Amino acid sequence: MDGNPAGAMAAAFPREDATRAWRARTVAALAGVSALALAVNAIAASGLTTLPSPLYGGDYWYQLGQTGYVARGGDPRGAASLLGTRPGYLPLYGAVAGWWTRLAGLSPIDGELTLSYAVAALGAALLLALGWAVAGRCLSGVIAAATVLATMQLPVLKYTDFTRLGTVPLVLLLLWRFWERRRAADAVLLGLGYGLVGLSHGVAFTAVSLLLAAGAAAHLASAGLHRDPGAAIRAASQWTIVALVGVPVALVWWWDPVFVHGGRTSPHYLEWNAENWASAAHRLEFARALLASRFANGTSPATALRSGLALAGVVAVLRGAVAGSVAARFATFLLGSALALSLHVFATEPLAAWHFLPNYVAYLLLDPTLAVISGLGAARAATVLARGRPALATLVLAAMAVAGCGSAVAVALARRADPLVARARSEGPPEHLTDLARWLDAHAPLDAVVLTNKELGFALNAVTARKLVVSRRAQTDPFVPVDGREIDAAVALYGADPAARLEVLRRHGVRYVYWERAWIPVEFQVEGGELGMIDPLLVFDTPEHRARLAAAGISLLPVNTWVDPDMKGDAYRTFDLLVVMPENYARRERPWTPQLDPLLRSVWRHEAGGETVAELYEVQLP
Repeated sequence: MDGNPAGAMAAAFPREDATRAWRARTVAALAGVSALALAVNAIAASGLTTLPSPLYGGDYWYQLGQTGYVARGGDPRGAASLLGTRPGYLPLYGAVAGWWTRLAGLSPIDGELTLSYAVAALGAALLLALGWAVAGRCLSGVIAAATVLATMQLPVLKYTDFTRLGTVPLVLLLLWRFWERRRAADAVLLGLGYGLVGLSHGVAFTAVSLLLAAGAAAHLASAGLHRDPGAAIRAASQWTIVALVGVPVALVWWWDPVFVHGGRTSPHYLEWNAENWASAAHRLEFARALLASRFANGTSPATALRSGLALAGVVAVLRGAVAGSVAARFATFLLGSALALSLHVFATEPLAAWHFLPNYVAYLLLDPTLAVISGLGAARAATVLARGRPALATLVLAAMAVAGCGSAVAVALARRADPLVARARSEGPPEHLTDLARWLDAHAPLDAVVLTNKELGFALNAVTARKLVVSRRAQTDPFVPVDGREIDAAVALYGADPAARLEVLRRHGVRYVYWERAWIPVEFQVEGGELGMIDPLLVFDTPEHRARLAAAGISLLPVNTWVDPDMKGDAYRTFDLLVVMPENYARRERPWTPQLDPLLRSVWRHEAGGETVAELYEVQLP
């Protein structure tokens, strides 16, 4: 054995009395997993000149808009694409990336790419420390780090992956530290970690909140079983410290959702923006796929090894918990909680028609937990295979660690060969939008509002960080309804009422109207001789919406279909919607009503091949 859990904690958190041997081993282990993380990140990220994601609707591009806003001096809390709303992606990653970009004097893309190396190395170090502490073996920590690196897409370029590799391992490590030592100082650190998760990702924050609530309940129950009032009071006071430190940090973003909106998202948000979790058949298939992919995945030698180690870890956890090991009891609590939270939809949907995206819970919480459990399973399997010979056990465990590291490298190589990644190495950012960003940076305030259609606006915000009237629904503030904004955009662009148009332009503070050649194709395309919808203006079909659009003379198509262009198919629900149809286009070029033209003055255009590709118009209100 490399040491017991207490010794592992000395490695994870070096103390003054730590031996030189422990310190040397800690430094070597940290250097090793950091080198692995930097190597696999370099394989995936080196040579990238733009983001490996679709320009229209790609998560990386939306995240870039938040980074670019902060890098230009904006407040991270105001980095949303729609003025006056909160960021659709929680602000911590965008803040860190934006501040780093500004400090280093880099472009937002280069800022995110360079930051990804630090995130990968830090995340691997956190997982090493957690795996080492729980299993008591250094190599188990290496396996935990390698497993997470092998089960995600590098480089880290958005808040979800930043949370999975950064803040979730951090809070789990701090929870272990508190679980083992039960000190007020550890409660403060755990509270800080909890607060950072609250600024990182909504699903992770919900899951970790419930995880910590379960931990507090277990702590208090243990004190009660031992009939120790003093222990119960200490436990209550320590968990109160966790809440008093963590909740105010999280409220930097969560204040409005909790106290202004009462926790209620915009109409149908959790229905259209997620798979159909109301379906019992879909829930059962999700559970089957989740368990099979984690514990019985034989699609490759690497996945088979991960599944085998995860199963061995479950056995080791149960055996250790029965034997009374503190680390194994912690691992049992963590594994049981992560599994229950990943499958929460079996209780919450039937009882309350509510969920918090179980597939995301599995990715953000269960998978890092299983990586740690796999390290524990590897240590147990090595001991069994060695039949009491410690040197052989260490050799077997080292072989498993090498295999895990090799798997992480193989995944990074496959990622590098992905068509989107390969394309991002051969192409630069969209030239017309980078040119527009330079012009806006020189001539327009950061919060200048631009009116265009949803997909063009999405891309414009991504590269220029300017504000919009409308954008893709999936990346907007989940607590703010956007139907009114889509109606406003239709009235301003296509409506027949000049007074209503002026009122919309004034109310939203619209400073520019943006056009480019892709306007119509990103809303509608002809497929097989039939008109197909991509991402047009649309709203839920209600009498109020019908009345307002009809009063403006907008041509509509009532249809039952999907809300988001990337969330279609049997797994997603459809709704009765009102679609703003192509009949509203006045022209093929600049398709808005000619009544808008007298209010516009061209201030910028981008040409290619002798043709205008994109044009920006300043709005001049009477």
